[in-house]
Amino acid sequence: MDGDCQGTNSLTLGRGVDPKAIETNELGFGRAHLFRDLLNVPDGTQFDIQFRVIDSVTQDIMLVSSCHEFTVNR
Repeated sequence: MDGDCQGTNSLTLGRGVDPKAIETNELGFGRAHLFRDLLNVPDGTQFDIQFRVIDSVTQDIMLVSSCHEFTVNR
């Protein structure tokens, strides 16, 4: 891919297709193990990915990762 994460299509990351809240402590630190099932995506498929953490109430974007190039490899 081209390392350009300007696309408008997005998927919710969580426990498979179920969204997962990230619990934080009083300092705002939090961790979560999140995933998407890619079993139906052909091996070798490439795409760019960017992670966004949103507020579950307002839907405001709270945190954005850099753009990453991803290749499905089993």
